[in-house]
Amino acid sequence: MFLEFISRQYRNQFAAVVAANLIAAGYGITVGWTAPIIPLLQSPDSPLPSGPISTAEASWIGSVMGFGGVTGTLLIAPIHTYFGKKVALLSLAVPHLILWTLLYLGDNVYYIYAARVLAGITGGGMFALVPLFVADIADRR
Repeated sequence: MFLEFISRQYRNQFAAVVAANLIAAGYGITVGWTAPIIPLLQSPDSPLPSGPISTAEASWIGSVMGFGGVTGTLLIAPIHTYFGKKVALLSLAVPHLILWTLLYLGDNVYYIYAARVLAGITGGGMFALVPLFVADIADRR
């Protein structure tokens, strides 16, 4: 019944907004990933071959994402300017894919640091770009 009420034009807008916000859901999963994984990485049963991580290393895992956030915001601006919002939004999938690959294949804490910086790049770009994209495709009414 809800979809019958909405015209085809609005359905397309709704679908585009949902698709654009999928990167936000992926980013949320990445941010929340640290809550269950840090206690595991600090335990004697750590999956890292290098052994359990220290409290300082766990702190860095949580904080290096901010460096990537600043970088992501600065990197997405020229991509948006020269190639458009759609290409810039699609380009955010690249660091996000690399970060999950690093987390899956990494065997020490430095891979996790690099993945978290890439997560920040994705987040910084996403927070700058998704609202612009949604405002651009939304009906003025």
